Amino acid sequence: MNFDQPFADEFRHVTRQSWCVVSGQAHSNSHERQLASMTSNTRLLLSLTATVVWGTGIVEGLRIVSRYSGTPGAAASAPSSWPADTIIARSIDSPTLLFFVHPRCPCTSASLHELERLLPRIGSRVALRIVLVRPPGTTQAWAKSGLWREANQIPGAQVFLDKDGKAARRFGVKTSGQLLLYNRGGRLAFAGGITDSRGHEGDNAGSEAVRLLVVSGNASVHTTPVYGCGLETQHDSKKCCAKVAK
Repeated sequence: MNFDQPFADEFRHVTRQSWCVVSGQAHSNSHERQLASMTSNTRLLLSLTATVVWGTGIVEGLRIVSRYSGTPGAAASAPSSWPADTIIARSIDSPTLLFFVHPRCPCTSASLHELERLLPRIGSRVALRIVLVRPPGTTQAWAKSGLWREANQIPGAQVFLDKDGKAARRFGVKTSGQLLLYNRGGRLAFAGGITDSRGHEGDNAGSEAVRLLVVSGNASVHTTPVYGCGLETQHDSKKCCAKVAK
């Protein structure tokens, strides 16, 4: 088909524009598909990243909690012989078992339960003294907590409120849950705790050592770590342990 030149030029111009439009639409559709694909991939990547970060945070948090629950408190520097200048009386007929308590330490609830489990195994062979330490700046009402009430329900136990922690300092005790066992002659036989970690109940080396020392007078273990709050803490110590005091 023969066209005159103006018409042919116009035809080529229109055809070229049409092709650009079609080509542009095709390119636009392809670009949109690429963007959609990239958006989907980005969402997936962000989701995976968030999951990894969350999982890492959980693992790290558990690691920190585990490490802290297994970190003991300060050990006692107890005198090797029963001190004369203390208001707590030592038994002359049997070994004397001292148990020191921060009234608001949640960790010590487990230690107190372990003490209650231990007592039937050693019977009336020991004189039990439970010392609830009242830090400076606290009231007597503050010290009479759930732990104080529980301690007073233990048969045969003498319970003391240690104002300003004077008795605790005399015995060199720094951590709630500390046990000191003095034999009939007033010599220190054991110093330690009776839980394996903060707030953990169950069989432990400390309870077994005390049992053996009371029953037979011999044990291979004479000291164990103590897991609890510092006795001089003046506030409720919920942050120091995993459990919450009642």
